[in-house]
Amino acid sequence: MSCIADLQPLITENKEIGFNWRGAKGQVGASAYRSTSDFGSTLTIDKVTEDFILTRAPVEIEGIELNSAWTFNDQWKATFLYSRIRGQTQYYAGSGLVKEMGILDISPDKVNASLTWTPADNLNATLGVSKTFSRDLRETFTNPTNGDVYENEESTYGYALWDLSVNYDTGRYGQLSVGIENLFDKQYVLTWSQLPGWQNYFSGRGRMVSLSHTIKF
Repeated sequence: MSCIADLQPLITENKEIGFNWRGAKGQVGASAYRSTSDFGSTLTIDKVTEDFILTRAPVEIEGIELNSAWTFNDQWKATFLYSRIRGQTQYYAGSGLVKEMGILDISPDKVNASLTWTPADNLNATLGVSKTFSRDLRETFTNPTNGDVYENEESTYGYALWDLSVNYDTGRYGQLSVGIENLFDKQYVLTWSQLPGWQNYFSGRGRMVSLSHTIKF
C-alpha cells in the first residue's frame, strides 16, 4: 500500500504577494509566498542504508525574496537578491507540522550580488558573487502516545562563489566574451551533498574559463 501511496499526485496550494518599484536610477522588489500540501513529499536519508527515502506527509513552505538594482551613472550598475525559505512537515502521521525541512527539500538562505562596469559602449565587465549561508537544525520530539523519540539533526556550511565576465563588441566582426566561473578556485562540497552517505558526496567545480565569439547575421 505504501508504494501505491507514493504514486499519488502531489497537489499544492500556492499563495504569493509582492510589489515592484522602478525609478530612473534603480528598482526594488519584494515578494512573499506560502505553499501548502495535505499530502506532500519530503526526502530523508536512511541511517542504515544511507540511501534516500521518499516520505509522503503534509508540508508547509514559506519564503521571501528581495531584489534591487541601482544605476550609479553611465558606467556603474549594481544588483542584489536575497532569498529565504523555511518549511515544516511531520515526524510521523498525526504529529502536526513540527519537523523543520532540511537541505534535501529546501535551500538555505542565499544572496546574489553583482557589479557591472561599462567604460565604453562596446565594452563591459561584470563581477558577481553567489553566497550560500550555513544552516544548523537541532530538534528532538517525543511521541506522547508511546514515548518514541525522534531526532532531526543537520548541519551544512555555506560558501561564496565569485564569477567574472567581460564582453567586447568589435562591431563588424562580432562580440568577444571571456567568462570565469569560481574565480578564486574555491574548493567546496555542494550544499545538498554535505549530508552523511558516501553516495551523496559531490564537490563543486573549480575555476572554469570560457571563451566565445558571437557573430550575428
